[in-house]
Amino acid sequence: MVAEQKIIISESDQKAFDERFMAVSLRYAYRHRGLTGTNPAVGTVLVDFSKAIPEIVGVGATAIGGRPHAEAVALKEAGDRARGATAYVSLEPCAHHGGTPPCAEALIKAGVVRVVTAYVDPDQRVDGKGHQMLRDAQITVESGLLNNQAAWDMRGYLSRVKYGRPHVMLKIAMTRDGFMGAHGKGQIKITGVEAKRQTHLMRMQSDAILVGAHTVVEDNPQLSVRLAGLEQFSPKIFVLSNSSLPNDLKLQQGQVTLIGSDRKAHKEWIAKGAGFLGIEQQEGLLCLADMLEDMAALGIASLMVEGGATTAQHFLEAGLVDELVLYEASKKLAELVDVNKVDAIAAPVNASHLDEKWHLVEEQSLGQDLMKRYKYKKDA
Repeated sequence: MVAEQKIIISESDQKAFDERFMAVSLRYAYRHRGLTGTNPAVGTVLVDFSKAIPEIVGVGATAIGGRPHAEAVALKEAGDRARGATAYVSLEPCAHHGGTPPCAEALIKAGVVRVVTAYVDPDQRVDGKGHQMLRDAQITVESGLLNNQAAWDMRGYLSRVKYGRPHVMLKIAMTRDGFMGAHGKGQIKITGVEAKRQTHLMRMQSDAILVGAHTVVEDNPQLSVRLAGLEQFSPKIFVLSNSSLPNDLKLQQGQVTLIGSDRKAHKEWIAKGAGFLGIEQQEGLLCLADMLEDMAALGIASLMVEGGATTAQHFLEAGLVDELVLYEASKKLAELVDVNKVDAIAAPVNASHLDEKWHLVEEQSLGQDLMKRYKYKKDA
């Protein structure tokens, strides 16, 4: 009987393989972003290096709702082929007992011989313990591969765990000359179909949407996900308001949480199923920092702020915006309304006058509109 020859992989080839398979892990994690409850969206790829050409034997993403975890999904697909494999995991495997045994323990029992991770889980129940559990079982552990991309993909989860507040994304759609709309004109269609679809996708990937009362009354939006087959993934809706809202709005009262300092002002909506989050005022304005802490306590990791201009300005002035998404339409306001008969609403920010701490991370054309995504560099 001829002994099986051990495959020798050069250091440079191994590095290239590692980066390639970790990238696959990150893409799998992205599949369920915003849909995994309070658990992070993680990806796992199991690779068999015993043959001349490495083979993926199992893949997994954290399931919708948060269970099972990505490692468990990949191990189930791989079956016995997990023994001797290398696991690429976008976040350190958990080390604590929850609804299921720790994922680190599952990898050990499956016979995995090497684990490569992108990011150390800052959750105090893990925070290096998963890696140590694997090392104690004589499994090779390497961490930090593509960690910047992993951190960006998991920005909501990391913000809630590390800073005690959700990651805040501010989305603004404006005309080519920098206006968000006009007072008394309701919702003006500034961007086209492609940009609208992208907005619905961002809603689906967010835990919650927040708007100001003025926008709700003026525009009467639905704030739901209206992409075919994804309607059930509409996020929670929060409305900043210190006064009562009309009863004939499109928002479904049972899906809305009102934020203010006076619960009595919203008694009719509350009676019909709306929630209420009470926060204090400072100098006549609701304290947004306290509000974000309360949202994190409710399990919200990613918050999409959709407007209007005043609400956006307050978040920007408070330094609470982590990500800025600007839609720049191809048309000027005068091409949409008679500017001589309206009071135009200027956008509080535009791409040509951004602080140097805003770093462009994505730019793409959506039909005739242009989307620019920025992240705030806190250490700049």
